[in-house]
Amino acid sequence: MHCKNLNHALIETSFRLRKLQSIGATSITIDIDSTSNEQHGKKMEGVCFNYNGINCLDTIQAFDEYGFQYWNNVRPGNNHTASGAQEIIHEVFNRMPDSLSKLTRYVRADSGYCKKDFFHACAGKNARFVVCMRSLMYKPLINLVTEWKKQEPKDTDRIVFVGNRECEVGETVYWPKNSPLRLRVILIRAVKVGRESQLVKGQEDYDYQGWVSSISDAMDPEDIVKMYRKRGHAENFIRELKNGMDLHHYPCQKLVANKAFGLIAAFAYNLMRFVALKDNPKRPQFAKAIRFKFIHLPAQIVRHAREVIFRFMDRHYEEVNRWMCYIKNLEFGVV
Repeated sequence: MHCKNLNHALIETSFRLRKLQSIGATSITIDIDSTSNEQHGKKMEGVCFNYNGINCLDTIQAFDEYGFQYWNNVRPGNNHTASGAQEIIHEVFNRMPDSLSKLTRYVRADSGYCKKDFFHACAGKNARFVVCMRSLMYKPLINLVTEWKKQEPKDTDRIVFVGNRECEVGETVYWPKNSPLRLRVILIRAVKVGRESQLVKGQEDYDYQGWVSSISDAMDPEDIVKMYRKRGHAENFIRELKNGMDLHHYPCQKLVANKAFGLIAAFAYNLMRFVALKDNPKRPQFAKAIRFKFIHLPAQIVRHAREVIFRFMDRHYEEVNRWMCYIKNLEFGVV
């Protein structure tokens, strides 16, 4: 229960930091993903082999488009990637401040989250979603596409297939079984390598990718694909947590202790991300550069007797205090 409360506090803190950073934003996009944390301890609670054969713990996480983290939960290694996703959607949007309630809500996730329960959770919180489809799900729908739209080769903003291949875009409708939802399916296809010269091409001559979405027809299918592809930033944020906050592995024997460890790292990461965005909003740097710029250059770090001491000049201390007061005043609308 303490870890749950800490996760809720992480959500509230992230919204407070976002409010200071995203002035004028009209939407919020939540990316949900999980990652494996390989472990080697034989007595660690929850360490199991996952579907890739890695002996690990598993962490499910949620970020917004600015990189602020809203959820961090360490789970046994054999958990399904989408386990607990409905709780994340409920808890995050349930704690959205009234001042941000008018933002258009979007959720993005990979094919592991392409499930009816996930769709219903998003619909229940009035969040529009776009999720990558597994091939077994979109293959029966390919023949329902009535028109394939070619991309303009001279358009530098066009979408392309894997391998930088030119592609065509199609669209159809998907009704999940035993569900009232009517969803859009966007498909792209590109000619398989080595079959470009064939005059007559069948379904087997193309490679496909598919997405299912609840976003209305007001957004073009090409824009939905572009929007989903920005989900790759979540992979960078996860990598930043692993490299910058040393979360490749967890140190504790008890699973609940590792949950707390991950949450503490998430709070530290959010503060680091906030500093990076304030320092350079257009091109925020990652933890290594931020530490070097704001800690290693102005301070002397002394490690002695299991203590870490930061020694820095009085003017640096005063500058930090000024920034803390400025942030506090921003939060309460004084400045």
